[in-house]
Amino acid sequence: MPLYRTISTECLDDSPSIYVIYIWELVEAVNELREGLDLSVSTRHKLEALKTLTHQEQLLSIRQLLLNCNYKDSDLHYLDTGKPYLSDGSSISITHTSKYTAIAIAKNDIRLGIDIEVQNPKLFNISKRFLHITEHMHVMQFTEDCQKIALLSILWSYKESLYKYYDIKGLSFANQMYCEDFYVEESGVFQAYVILTEDTKPKQHKIYYNFFASDHVITSVIL
Repeated sequence: MPLYRTISTECLDDSPSIYVIYIWELVEAVNELREGLDLSVSTRHKLEALKTLTHQEQLLSIRQLLLNCNYKDSDLHYLDTGKPYLSDGSSISITHTSKYTAIAIAKNDIRLGIDIEVQNPKLFNISKRFLHITEHMHVMQFTEDCQKIALLSILWSYKESLYKYYDIKGLSFANQMYCEDFYVEESGVFQAYVILTEDTKPKQHKIYYNFFASDHVITSVIL
């Protein structure tokens, strides 16, 4: 069972651990991923409707991660917006790429959001869609493309995490989210801000990031 890695906030700074991220590596076949799972009727229908093996593997591996955390498939629900939640009231955030899936669960009315991204040169082509002007200046301070791609992957990922955290349709990555400059390391923490309205003070958040598997980064935000 390829539970690839767990990451807790206490690994990245001195804060008490509020949640743990569980990462699954997609290396098993669909029939292997189904082992031990009690899928609801709606999930079975959803699984059958998925056209690619990768999407089926993602769905099933997320259920395996839930099982690892002592939850059943029937404990996972979704709001009309697509935001997931658990039947016991705990918060959950879900993310995936073609090679990995991950979940994080937090109790006691704590909101959270997580996201995995692959370091990809294509981020250069879409950077204007998600970079705040101050972040663009930060990226341009680097001379090596590999450094820029690493930073761009973090910036894209943390905004996806914040979008999941707030669950507000139309929240602008480029105009309503920005972060302080930080030095990119294997893992770290930095401050980010969200402008919900022009009349309110920006909301401040602590963003955690961690590189893994040589070309992936995962970010998370909590309150």
